[in-house]
Amino acid sequence: MPAGLRFGYVDVVMATTVLVGAQWGDEGKGKVIDVLERCSPVYQEFDGWQMSTKQAQDFDQLSKRARVYLQKLAQLSGAKISLVSVRARREETIFL
Repeated sequence: MPAGLRFGYVDVVMATTVLVGAQWGDEGKGKVIDVLERCSPVYQEFDGWQMSTKQAQDFDQLSKRARVYLQKLAQLSGAKISLVSVRARREETIFL
């Protein structure tokens, strides 16, 4: 399923963290809720790009760090990112 993303807030941060999964021991038997109670979140940190994306009109105009972030989110989620909103206005959307 295609996904859209608004990430202008990452323009100004040093790094951002994404929950990428959960892990638990070998038991894994019983009710799902029992397993989830023993899970620990797994996070991955990404460097921020500390530069504005608001002028970007296509994927190649985004900074390398922004492109890496988007590609990794697509890989982790299994979704094809079809649009990226660089600001709130409709014309400030990059269609991929």
